[in-house]
Amino acid sequence: MLKEAPNHIYEVEFDMVRTCNMQCKMCNFWVNKQNPQRLTTEEVKETIKNLNEWFGRKFKIAFAGGEPFMRDDMVEIIKYASNLGIITSVATNGTLLTKEKINGLMNTGLNGIVISIDSLNPETHDYMRGVPGTFDKAFGAFNAICDSRKDLHSNPFPNLASIISKLNHQDIPAILQWIKEKGQGMLIVQSISANFFNHTKDWFDEKLWPDTVEDKEAVCITIDKLIEMKQAGYPLINDVAQLEEMKKYFKKLDWRAMIHG
Repeated sequence: MLKEAPNHIYEVEFDMVRTCNMQCKMCNFWVNKQNPQRLTTEEVKETIKNLNEWFGRKFKIAFAGGEPFMRDDMVEIIKYASNLGIITSVATNGTLLTKEKINGLMNTGLNGIVISIDSLNPETHDYMRGVPGTFDKAFGAFNAICDSRKDLHSNPFPNLASIISKLNHQDIPAILQWIKEKGQGMLIVQSISANFFNHTKDWFDEKLWPDTVEDKEAVCITIDKLIEMKQAGYPLINDVAQLEEMKKYFKKLDWRAMIHG
């Protein structure tokens, strides 16, 4: 291991669990049945302490998963890291964020939280996430966090994340419009990809993957709309160059090659 963190490294993603309470069509982490507490609270804290000593300067830990809140000690862990002066964020599907847990998070020093919302249409979102009722829980959690902040400048800063797929791409500009009108948070988008499952046919849902030239062109038109909105000042985290690269990705996408390659 390097004696100290290189200067160009400023963020660490800490995958707290490799399992999930959802059954997303674009991910198979939920198939893993391992114990979410496979690292004890003290082992996680020791890892964070070692990272802090290794960096020796300001850095960020992005807590992720799987679904990190399948652990019952996430509030305690986030508070521990924040108390060390570490910038903290957490990515979650939002369904396990009870009122009690949200109240706890507000006192941890958490800097940012990202909740997955793939469509403002509950049926579409729930289909992609594989569990009925998911939209209401996730959307409710986002609004509860917004309502719990002292003001627009206080932490945690709330963001939404959307996967761009054939099924929901036309819904994503509406999410961005909604966030702008709400006046809190930002949106980050990600292309559907094979990164979150083993390359087997079982994990490809044809409703989600652009297949024909027309499918791919339609997705690219939506991305062009997002670029226009970004340039008009809408709260989209992705920069224009990244969105342009997404268009190139979708134009060349061949999910059948991913299965058989």
